[in-house]
Amino acid sequence: MNFKVFNVEFDGIDKSGKDSIMKQIFNVAPNKYIPKARGLMSQIAYAKLFNRNYNYLVTDGYLENTLFVLLTVDEDDWNVRCALTHEHEKNANRKDVEGKIKYKEHSEAFQYAFNEISKMNIDKRQLMTFNTSKMTPYNIIKEVVNRLNELNNEGEA
Repeated sequence: MNFKVFNVEFDGIDKSGKDSIMKQIFNVAPNKYIPKARGLMSQIAYAKLFNRNYNYLVTDGYLENTLFVLLTVDEDDWNVRCALTHEHEKNANRKDVEGKIKYKEHSEAFQYAFNEISKMNIDKRQLMTFNTSKMTPYNIIKEVVNRLNELNNEGEA
């Protein structure tokens, strides 16, 4: 089988479930795709958040080969996740974060980044978003793999 879309980038604010979901793709589609937690969307979001004058000159090939997945989380759920993992305490000593990460500001930055990618020369089916407070990691991965299968089987006999 030939794969046109094989890179899968899971992005979202801290504690949205990127790493947990990314690791589970190997259980559903072992060694088939190249998943990563944090990709272009994170770079765009953090450039905006921290006023970095960074521009990413992506190629059409990169866009054609990548499925972009934005993971969101409800604020109440996010606060519990941060408390359980001591996320705010870990970030308090970082120079690029002003103490506690701000849910609204970071969520808006990732939505901005998602919108910026959607303006690029990309098939809109290569953009997905899921609320990890509403869906299990397994169900998210099932939908992601189904989309990848759909994108990759297109045009094949």
